[in-house]
Amino acid sequence: MDELKKFREGKRMTQRQMASKIGVSLSYYRKIEQGENNPSYQFMKKLKDVFPKASVDKLFFK
Repeated sequence: MDELKKFREGKRMTQRQMASKIGVSLSYYRKIEQGENNPSYQFMKKLKDVFPKASVDKLFFK
């Protein structure tokens, strides 16, 4: 999930900060960002709730 990493880095946040901000565990967030797990609907919704201008399509669907 290179786009998710770029998005996070653009916000100047660590993985820990991003996970905390959107309300998921650090290990779960890392697995999403590294492409080991696919993001759940709840994950995408939480991200969108915190960052309303973020494009879920751009971040997760190429």
